[in-house]
Amino acid sequence: MTEHRVFFADSQQMPELTDESVHLVVTSPPYWSIKDYEHPNQMGREQSYEDYLAALENVLGECHRVLHSGCRAAVNI
Repeated sequence: MTEHRVFFADSQQMPELTDESVHLVVTSPPYWSIKDYEHPNQMGREQSYEDYLAALENVLGECHRVLHSGCRAAVNI
């Protein structure tokens, strides 16, 4: 039986997901220093560009880690 779950969470760390366990990743990283999403730990706000890129690299690395081989990731920018 197929199981579908949706997570609305920070994707910099996804310990609840095992390697190659996800068949579709959809993410919309926040823009750097353009929009205030009014979240206390918002990525890209009050952060140097280098720190923002490092955080974005963490997100994309985690997405790659959990993505099943041959499956898709959609990044909305």
